[in-house]
Amino acid sequence: MASASKAKLYRRTVLIGLMCLFALAVVLYVMRVPLLEFAGKTGLSVAGFEDVTVTVKEVSTDQIQISELLLGDQISLQNVTLRYQPIALLKGEVAAIDIENLFVELSDPDGGAIGRLRQIAGDGTLEGDGNAGERTFPAISVRAGKIVVNNEKQSFEAAVSGAITSEMMLKGEGSLNGRVVTAGGPILIEKMVLSVDADIPARSGEFLLGGGRISHAVDTPDWAPLLLTGAGKLEGEHLTGRMIIKTTAGQSLMQFEGDYDIASNTGRAQLALEDLIFRKDGLQPSDISRYAKDVPPIDGRLNINAAADVDDASVTFRADISFDELTVGLSEGQMAAARVPIQVSGRYALEDNELNAEATLTETNIDLGFRGRSYALENLRSTATLSGFADSLQLVSLEGALRDRPKLPDFAPFFFTARGEMDAARAISFAGEVRDVTSKLEVNFDGTYKVDEGTGAISLQLPETRVGKDGISLTALSRHLKDIGEAFSGTVTAKAQIDRLADGALIASSVSAAAKDGGWTQGDIVASGLRVQLQGMQPGSSEPFAGQMNGQVDKLVINGQPVSIEAFATTFSGMLRNLSLPEDASLEIARLRIAPLRGAIFKETQTATGTATLKKDDILFSIRLASDYLGSFAHITGGHSLSGSKGEAAIQIDPLTFDKEGLQPGDLIAIEGDIMVDGRILPSAKLHWAPGGLNGSADIGVRNVTVKSSGGEISGLNGDIHIDEIFPLSIATAQEISAGRAVAGIPIKEPFVRFRVLTKNGAPVLFIDRLTAGIVGGAAFIEQAVIDTGAKINRVEVQLTHLDLEEVMALSNVEELVATGKVSGRIPLVFGGERLVVDGGLLAAEGPGILKMTSEAARRALGGGGDQAKLLLDILENFHYSELSIEVMKTEGGDDTVKLHAAGGNPDVENNRPVVLNINLSTSLDKIFNAVLDGYLLSEKALRATVGNR
Repeated sequence: MASASKAKLYRRTVLIGLMCLFALAVVLYVMRVPLLEFAGKTGLSVAGFEDVTVTVKEVSTDQIQISELLLGDQISLQNVTLRYQPIALLKGEVAAIDIENLFVELSDPDGGAIGRLRQIAGDGTLEGDGNAGERTFPAISVRAGKIVVNNEKQSFEAAVSGAITSEMMLKGEGSLNGRVVTAGGPILIEKMVLSVDADIPARSGEFLLGGGRISHAVDTPDWAPLLLTGAGKLEGEHLTGRMIIKTTAGQSLMQFEGDYDIASNTGRAQLALEDLIFRKDGLQPSDISRYAKDVPPIDGRLNINAAADVDDASVTFRADISFDELTVGLSEGQMAAARVPIQVSGRYALEDNELNAEATLTETNIDLGFRGRSYALENLRSTATLSGFADSLQLVSLEGALRDRPKLPDFAPFFFTARGEMDAARAISFAGEVRDVTSKLEVNFDGTYKVDEGTGAISLQLPETRVGKDGISLTALSRHLKDIGEAFSGTVTAKAQIDRLADGALIASSVSAAAKDGGWTQGDIVASGLRVQLQGMQPGSSEPFAGQMNGQVDKLVINGQPVSIEAFATTFSGMLRNLSLPEDASLEIARLRIAPLRGAIFKETQTATGTATLKKDDILFSIRLASDYLGSFAHITGGHSLSGSKGEAAIQIDPLTFDKEGLQPGDLIAIEGDIMVDGRILPSAKLHWAPGGLNGSADIGVRNVTVKSSGGEISGLNGDIHIDEIFPLSIATAQEISAGRAVAGIPIKEPFVRFRVLTKNGAPVLFIDRLTAGIVGGAAFIEQAVIDTGAKINRVEVQLTHLDLEEVMALSNVEELVATGKVSGRIPLVFGGERLVVDGGLLAAEGPGILKMTSEAARRALGGGGDQAKLLLDILENFHYSELSIEVMKTEGGDDTVKLHAAGGNPDVENNRPVVLNINLSTSLDKIFNAVLDGYLLSEKALRATVGNR
């Protein structure tokens, strides 16, 4: 057994020393001091010791005093006193040996005097003496001893003192300072105080570690210096002990208890740490180990219960660790948990200084506060393995859920899993997935992080994912995605890499995203066949994030207007700081082609180019519109607020000059019928939008415009029209427009209209406050008329005043019928669909007048009518009427009926005999009514177009 061999070696060494001293004593008695010194040196040299020095100070009958005994440079004894009885000395027995100063150099245990002592002990020479068992072991005391070890693996210096009785009862104490070289770096032992009280023959004793300091002597120590105290007991081959470990400030860290069987080199140990308190303004993990230097400030109570099995090759251990009432300070918040339980197990190989361990975090819930928001990490579980202290740390698994905890959460719970490892250079690599509750959304990530450098990167990848029907719901993912979630559908993919630089800055070094089969429905905007691609990058924290976005839209309907965006291409640039939206950025629209589809009001493909800039929370833009026919014709400027999701734009369109031989409205917009325009139009508009939708106002200037169509012509048209709202059309303030002349079946002079437009139940309503025109020598006007495009029928009453009767009669098909006088009245017009009804129109003469018809053709036609027909024609040749009225009817069947009623007489016939005439006139009023109907239908279609496809 190793311990028995060591004890035997010790006894042999002591006996060898005694024999040496005994030989010296005999010589002293016989030959005096000089001969004694000579004999001592000679005897020790014969025994195999080289470079021996013996200086005898004094010899008496009961003691010898040796001032110095040197065995090379390894053993030195000074002021040694051998006390004896002369008779006993003859037997080779010494009563006591007192050593005032002892020095032993154990750096080379196989060489020199130490090596020779070991050889003599190993030869068993002393055991061959038959009287050895009868000798009395001397009492030995050492007042001041020093033992030194200094080699490549270790260096120690121990100051010892003590005594051993003749019965081999040992009492002693010493202090130790030393240095041990390990694979993890040198370990310093300072001021280690040890006292021993032992019964050597019984192999029993007690040991007391009164204090000491142990530290890791490297530039970046793995653990902070520790103070040790403890006690132990040896009983035969069984060693038990207890140790208390404290910080240098006196903070108790842990208690260690164990037992060890010397014969089998096996043992068990238990470690307990109870309520180690960490405070942000006190003890922190970084005060204990350098591996915790990156741990943020914490509050909490640490408890550890561990057990270990020890043999001569390894230590196998297991531990239960818990952090209670834990709070961890973060840069912009904190993390808290009532309890964080961790289970650790592993094995430490003593010879190789190699550690292999596994740590498991059982199910834990953590409260997380960040930037004023409250979150929860729920059902958090993790397993990690450690090899070679910090040579390799592997995160086998990490999983849990992240939940937003306010009453109005920002996002739905997300589930995550992760895995990774850290190598000896403290470089971390990791990978994992994040998914939603439906598992339809899954984001994959992987990355690296160098702890000591503070640099790293994470790559995020969203595989092809369906959004909308049969896919993920953006609205369900986050309330902030409600607007886009309700509007967008399609298939999206995305990839991004985020780098962390040495200064802590985060940059989006690479971003790419794509959407296909996309759709958008929001208010009056509907898009389908949306395809978008985006790419961007930020080379460094001092450089902007820049890239391009392009795509197309197969069909886009805005307020009923169908178009396609054949292609769009933009470039953007902005300074991102830690992934926050930039305060300043720019976007350039290189190309945006908008092509009309069937049913669109405009005909030409429009091309937009321009720029946009971000100023803090506002986007300012400037866009030019151009077409093949007009060239550059419009300028759009405006801004958009990101925080309010609202904005406005001013649209300034270059004056449009129409000419009979040049540009016509039909070249630009879809117009029913053949219309020719001459003159200038000055349009402009202002748009504004918000989450509720798009709207705006417009101004249209009309300058000396002539419009010709199959139904008539109007010329000298002038006015300025302000539209309060475009969607739906609203002209709340009365607007006025006038013209020089118009022809709609009959000539119309200086028409003028004051009107408003409002929308009721989704249908535009035209309010004609007043309409006036010069007609057939008099005037026509309409007041307070309403044309409701949502109604089945509309009624408009036309007031006629001071019409010249001669011009009125000229509208009839009766030849050579002339009349004098003025008539006034009203014509009620009823519009329904594409028909016009005149419901009881009536004109009445303002006073007496004359009707004359001198048609020879009428006489010939009525020649066979007898005397009554001849009398009627005679009267009509000079009929003086006292009253006259004209009744106008137009039925749903489309027939025109005009009845003339007159009362009076002919002074030249039958002495002005009173006569009442009722005559049905044939007229050409259908041309007038058709022109009126065409005008009504045109205005109604224009109004309906403002609300889209009505």
